[in-house]
Order: sequence, then C-alpha cells, then structure tokens
Amino acid sequence: MKKGILFLSFTIVLLVFVSCTQAPEVMVAPDFPGDSVVVQNQNVTMKWNPVEGAASYNLRYALDPEQRAESKEIQWTVLQELLETEITVNLNSGNYIWQVQAVKEEKGKLIRSVWTEANGAKFIVKGLEKPEPVVPQPVSVGTQVKLRWTPVAESATYQVEYSQPLLSDSRGWILIGETENTEINWNAPGSGNYLWRVNAAVNGQTVEGEPNEIEIAEKAEDYYFRLVQYNSGPAVPEVQIVVYNLDGDPIGNGETNDTGFATVSVSEDPENIDVKFYKKGYANSIINNIKTNILKDESQPYESMIRTALIDTDPNTQQNPKLNVSFMDLEGNALDITQPITSNFEVSIELEEGSSQAMRIYKPMFERVPGTGRVVTGGQLVFDATTVTYELDIEHLESGEVDLNFILYDYNECRTHDVYYLDVQPTEATLPATPYQVMDNWNLTVNALAPSGYFFPLPNLYSFTRRMGVGYYSDIRGNSLQKDLSKRTELTFEKTKLTLNANQARTAPENSNLWVDIYWLDYDSAEYLSSLFPSIFGFDPLPFDVTQEKPDGYNVYRSFDENNWEKIGYKSSDSIPEYQNESYLIQFSNYYGFDLFEMGYVPQKYLTPMFTDKSAELEPGKRVFYAVTPVYGNAEGDPTLLGSVVPLDRFNINMISPSDEKTNVSRNPVFKWEPTKDLGEDVYYAYNIFVYDWVQADNGLMIPVNDPEDAYQSFGYEIIRDNASPVSFQFTGNESNVEGCKWYWFSPYTLDTELYGNNELEANKTYEWGINVAYALTDDYMNAGFSYSIASDFRIRDEVWWVDPYVYGMSPDLHSDFTTMK
Repeated sequence: MKKGILFLSFTIVLLVFVSCTQAPEVMVAPDFPGDSVVVQNQNVTMKWNPVEGAASYNLRYALDPEQRAESKEIQWTVLQELLETEITVNLNSGNYIWQVQAVKEEKGKLIRSVWTEANGAKFIVKGLEKPEPVVPQPVSVGTQVKLRWTPVAESATYQVEYSQPLLSDSRGWILIGETENTEINWNAPGSGNYLWRVNAAVNGQTVEGEPNEIEIAEKAEDYYFRLVQYNSGPAVPEVQIVVYNLDGDPIGNGETNDTGFATVSVSEDPENIDVKFYKKGYANSIINNIKTNILKDESQPYESMIRTALIDTDPNTQQNPKLNVSFMDLEGNALDITQPITSNFEVSIELEEGSSQAMRIYKPMFERVPGTGRVVTGGQLVFDATTVTYELDIEHLESGEVDLNFILYDYNECRTHDVYYLDVQPTEATLPATPYQVMDNWNLTVNALAPSGYFFPLPNLYSFTRRMGVGYYSDIRGNSLQKDLSKRTELTFEKTKLTLNANQARTAPENSNLWVDIYWLDYDSAEYLSSLFPSIFGFDPLPFDVTQEKPDGYNVYRSFDENNWEKIGYKSSDSIPEYQNESYLIQFSNYYGFDLFEMGYVPQKYLTPMFTDKSAELEPGKRVFYAVTPVYGNAEGDPTLLGSVVPLDRFNINMISPSDEKTNVSRNPVFKWEPTKDLGEDVYYAYNIFVYDWVQADNGLMIPVNDPEDAYQSFGYEIIRDNASPVSFQFTGNESNVEGCKWYWFSPYTLDTELYGNNELEANKTYEWGINVAYALTDDYMNAGFSYSIASDFRIRDEVWWVDPYVYGMSPDLHSDFTTMK
C-alpha cells in the first residue's frame, strides 16, 4: 500500500460539499494511532480500516480542545480525496484528535459516511528524543572503546560520529558507523581528547545528538574482576566497573561478561584504588582502598559481590553507607595503624553522619571478607546499629602486612567494603613438643570403627548445589595467600603455578548455590570422644594421643590440582561451639547404635561444618581438594589431607504424566517424571512422590511406604535410580505396587500415617501430585566426599524434609492437577 508524507496542510473551519449527500452508513474505524497512543515521532502515519466500495476517504485532525486552555473550538485540518487507507503527516508535539470518513459514488453523486466520533481516537505526539550516552565514563583506557546510548524508539537507526574538539563543525565529524543497536565498538585513532555523538533517525525524521567529551588514555595496566550475585551464587553479567585513584579521579572502566569476568584497563597503576560496581536493578557495591597487586592475575580475578536492589533500582540515585573507623588498644587508647601492631586491639565502627542506614555491620576479618555465619565461619554481625566495637586477635597471623576487611549493607542491599592494611608483629610462636595431628572424620570412622565390624565412614566433605539459590550475605576473601605445603606433608607438590582460564564459567549455575562444607575432628571433640571409646560403644580406642596439645585454631587450604595449595581461611578453636563434641556423641549413637536415618546420608542432621568454601572458583565437574593444619600462635603443624570432591551441576524435574489439568485419568494412575539434565556417571537420583487430596477436599496428602515400621520412611518411600532415565511409579492404594509400596494418608504437620482405605483413587475427582524431594548424589568414598545436587525438598511452607542444608527447604517448580475418570 502506498504511503505519502504530506507537509502542506490547510485549515477549514466550516466545510460544505454542495455535490455530496451524507448517508448514515457504518463509520470508518481508525486503526492507528488509537486512543491514548503515544507516538514518539513527529512523522505520524495514520491508518484506518477500508470500507467496501469506497472511492476515497476524507481525514481531519486537530489539537485536542480539552488540552487547550485558550479555546474550546476545534480547528480542524482536513485532507480530502485520499485513495489509500493510510497517510503520513508531519505534526508538532502535542495532544491530537482525528477522524476519518468514507466517500462512495452512486449514480453520479458522492455519498459520504459520518465522521468517526471526535473523541474516539486521541493520541499524543512527542518529538524524537536525543540519544543520551550511558558509557563510557569520562575517561577510557586503550583505543578499543565501546560507546553506548539510550534508545529513542524501537525502529530507530543510529549514526555514530567522532571528532576532535577543535574540528567539531559540520566538516569535522567522522563516521564511526550506523547501527540499529544501542552500542557500537570504536577503534579510536589513538590517545587524546575526543568528542562523540549519536544521531537518531525514525521514519525519515532525524535528531542530532549532543557532543560528548571522552578522554582516551594510554593503558598502564589491566585489572581483573569477577562479580557474583550472592555468596556461593551465580555470576552477574553487564556490571559496569569504574576504577578511581584515591584522589577520586576515574582511571579506567569495564564491564563483566556472561561469566561475571571483566578486564579493566587503567591509565595509571597506583598502589591503592577505589572501585565501584553498578548495574540497573542492582544495589551499588563499592570497594575502598584495595591494593592493586592482587588485581593483576588474570587466572585469579578478584571476586566481589553485587546484589539485587530491594528498594531503589536506579544506580544513579543510590547512596552507599559510609563508615568511620577508630583503632584502639585494649585499654582504650588511640592506636597509630601506620606503626607495627604488636598485640590484640579494638576497632570502633561508626556510620558517617548523613550516610544511608546500615542494616548489617560485620565484624572485620583479617585475610577474609566477612559474611553470614553459614558460609563464613567465625564471624559476627550487628543489625540496625550506627556504632559497634569489636576486639580483634592478631596472634594467629604471620608477621608482616595483612588486609583487614570491613563490610556493611544498607536496606537497599548497597554494599560498602573498606580495606585497611596493617603491619602486624605478633609474638613469634613455636610448635609445642606434641602438636595435634588433626584427625578427620573419615579416618576416625575407618580406623576406629571399621575393625569392630562397622564400616560406614563419615565424609569430610559435602558439596551442595541448590537449584534455587539463597542469597547469603558474604564474599570471598580479599587476597590470595599461596602456601607451599610440601614442607608439611608426604605428598608430592608441584611448584608451578596453576593457570586457569578466567573466562570459563567458574561460578554457580544461574539462580543457584554451590559450596563445599568441610569437616574435621577438632581437638576438644577428639579428646572428649577418646574418653568414651571403648567404654560406651565397645569399639577400639580412638587413634588420639591425649598428650597432644590443643591448637589455637586451624588453617584451611584448597587446591585444584593437589599440588598448588592456597590458604582460604582460619578457624579459631574458640569459635567452635561447645556442643560440637556432644553432637559427635549423638551422631555416633544414632549412626552406629540405633538409627541410621540420623547420620551419613542426612547432611541436615549432620554436624555444623567446621568451615565452608563458597568461592566462585568452585564449579560443577571440577575436582577440588582440601587440607587443614593446626595453628599455635603463628606457627603451623603438619597438614591433614581431608580428601576431594567434585560438585554436581544443577537440575530440575520434568513432570511427564499425568500432565497439569489432565482429565479422564485412570484411578490407578502411573506417575511419570524425569530429571531435566543427566549429571554424568556414578550419579544416583532420589525422589519422593506426594499425592494431594485437598483440591476438592481437605483430606490431606498420600505417600507410598514400603515398610511402615521403618522410621527412615516417615516421609515416604525413597525412589532411587542410578541414571537420568524417566521414572514411572503407580498408585495402587492399599495394595502393593511393583516397588512393594502401599499408599498411606500422611500429615506433614504431625508426621502421622494411616493406610489408605481403597485400592484406587475416587472417581471424577481432582488431585494434585508432585516430586517434593528430588536430589542427585555421588558418594566418592575413596576421596572422603559426597556431592549433592538438590532440585526440591519441601514438606510445608518454611519446613524442609531432610536433604537440603538450608533449613527452610526448597519447593518444587510445579504441582500438577489431574482429574480421574468417572
């Protein structure tokens, strides 16, 4: 259909057609723009529906009199004898009404239809807005520059140009390129000051953008970052990163890719910098005074966090909390931190006046970034405070410079991370004559218990991958402390540096968690348990020398190749709960004496982990090794290798049949489902199925049970498969199915069970079914580790069944309704 653009128009206050007769025919229907449509283009195409037999059309439009204070009289602009059903006119910005009528020819006379109603089609014309630049920052480093701007319309095309400031007249602009996107890569001619602008065009209308200054500096260094959404969580792409020197001048910027990784080229390489991370929809995250020497290793990018905003999603209007820190000795005297620190001291944290309110202030930590206790052991925090004081211990630190990390969050999730560097000079310690050789759970249960006829060893390592991530407030430690453990172990260690590809996806899968819980037998628990063997259990005595001396704490190490070891944290003996030894006793009683349900494969019933590794270095399918050493002051004993574990990937459940809202289903339905992903070899998949009779009634839920006397089946029969193939399981009521199961009424609140009273479901009734527990497991006994991938673990709201270590559990994605046949 032909289009025309009409720029010449005329105004007719009263129009009379002498040769035409108006007939009360069906009105023409305006198609576009319809009522209340906003047109962001002054070239407006008006369209209407065709009328059968019409020879031509008349159209008229006017400024909406309801929007004009000076006059209520409509001043129409009329266009006659239009042969097509659309026309484009050029309009100024404003509110308009428009009408159209059809014209027919009968017996030599022109017959006009009535006009469409005057108020039936109002629209608003807005002038084409100028594209606004969004990146880069005022300075860009290196000649490979990405230019970005805001969109002006869906159908817009953009012409991007640059110029030098002295040549920015009509002859000085040089075309970079044309694009329909809102970004373009520019290979700048070299360093220096430039102007750039974006011109937008829509349907023949063009708006010229304002020139924007940009300084392109020569590159001095590259810094490497990785951003995650929350502790143990997924990477965050498209995060903008700005690096500042301590004078507040921007010296470089960058953006994270799909794996959360970013290279930031900087124009200068100072010893310390400030960094800002921001993204629309996220809370700003800043780091103050971090040293640049830990940012230059591409194989180990510095990991930080940017969380989803809870209140204000615009990075430009957010304000991060600011803190003032005072250092004091234990007598309350001011401490000069530019001088060596020789003893324990206090820090007082006070919010700066006018700063946004801090929801959480964490106890600062040496060599680690503090966070929630579930994933950063040994930490403390205070809620809703403006001032808090903490005592800090330096005795476990090695002499020299160490980083001290402060973390605050406000109510919007804006995050402030301040770093201080102290020269600590603790008293040099020496190992005692009989240092504790750390005992691990695996060797404890193998060496002490297996000879007595029991062999079900306790793992040292549990890897967890959760389908639905919990946003733990934490972060990785600040810097990389490499250790050569070859002096302390009989293992052979390579001294070459472990090189990794920084661009590979080394974070948890999207919207999930991935971490490793680490266990060993602390000194107090070992001493306590040794007094009970064999007197209570009748087992051989524990392999524990009571003359060994209690350590001040433990250093934890990680390796991805069993040769290069990295210290990932310190666990003080004082931070281990007093009930830890009693927990061991309860576990041994249940595990080896009474009830296997309470131990082994039940991590939620297991001990509180001694340490949790939640680094973004962890990834599905990559084996990771751990070791632990006893610490006396700043002296270390020999390491104990705890083993290794391979984290599993994330998966979900695809419910095949009965599908949601399926009708005429058998009263003995066969439920069928499958995992959405094959997680590899030697993986077991476990499921628990639930059928709900509370869609049309309030009778409760039903579960299959193989042995009603087995407390392990208190939530139903666990269906286990050794592959990712589809699973079928039939409802047989009070008769046994092929798995040997009968179906029982079950209360998720009281855990009471009662045998279902029939061998089939009721006729013509709607039920609901779901896989409320679904997880995958590898039991790597030879390496003392278990790996879990959890798709669901749900009993009732805020109640977990048993496999998910997160106490509130995880609901399945779907419960399907189905209706039985009559």
